[in-house]
Amino acid sequence: GMEAVEGDNLERKFVWAVVNGKEKSNDTLILTGHFDVVGVEEFGHLKPIAFDMEECTKRISELNLDEDALKDLKSGKWIFGRGTADMKCGIAIDIELIRKFSEDQNFKGNLLFLAVPGEESNSEGMVAAAPFLLKLQDKMKYNYCGAIISECSIPQSAGEEFKRLYMGSVGKIMPLFLCVGKETHVGEPLKGLNPNALVSEINRILENNPDFSDQFNNVITPPPMCLKQMDLKELYSVQSPLYAAAYYNLLTLSMSEEKLMSNLKDLAFKAFNNVLEDIKIKREKFIKKSGKRFEYIKVQPCVMTYEELLLQVKSKK
Repeated sequence: GMEAVEGDNLERKFVWAVVNGKEKSNDTLILTGHFDVVGVEEFGHLKPIAFDMEECTKRISELNLDEDALKDLKSGKWIFGRGTADMKCGIAIDIELIRKFSEDQNFKGNLLFLAVPGEESNSEGMVAAAPFLLKLQDKMKYNYCGAIISECSIPQSAGEEFKRLYMGSVGKIMPLFLCVGKETHVGEPLKGLNPNALVSEINRILENNPDFSDQFNNVITPPPMCLKQMDLKELYSVQSPLYAAAYYNLLTLSMSEEKLMSNLKDLAFKAFNNVLEDIKIKREKFIKKSGKRFEYIKVQPCVMTYEELLLQVKSKK
């Protein structure tokens, strides 16, 4: 069947199918993945054929390929194009498994295929599919005993040719920092506080910081990476912005949410202090250079989580 992603302005849908084994059981294995892909900008002049796998494979050597990709191309065993690995191949494998098992249904239990959109954006498909799966479970009395995600396996080092199977899952948290400054005119920059300075210092400290790589046994998560950084001023003016924000990809294996939030809050406080110290040094240099004293903003670092802010606002109602 096909189910609509409720309220989606792109009118996307997720797709599902069930095969029941001859030997009855409530145990149900989920085969899942996503069918959306990322953009094609890096294909350059080959963008028009990025989804034409045969033509793209013929012409992909026109791009600057790394050594491993060039080796795969020359082997003749690989096809190239956007989404071939991430993750149309995985979806194709799942569809073939469903087809194969539906031929004689000679197994115990049930197979549930689920393909969703929106994985590369805001997980709209999986968010919409979760309540559907619960309703289906309640209706059919399924026991979801496991799930296989047929994502591609990425080598951990150059030249690695064997394939890996990963058990379990990883926690993904996307911390967002909203920085609030004090507006000022460009003619008096030292009288305000530019939130761009705050968010930039947060990024300097947090980007690729190995202290935020979590570990379980011999598995270590990649360090955090900024996915977007911006100020929130909509139009040009000669006034500094009031707000700036940044959010990050951050993976966890064993660290608790509470511990992570505490560490991120400490980092933000450190960044705030660093910016204030930097402003103080530059202000004194400017005063010495210009020979003028002037009024300037006096700031004390204030860092709080959204939960703390919400409780503070509620207490004042």
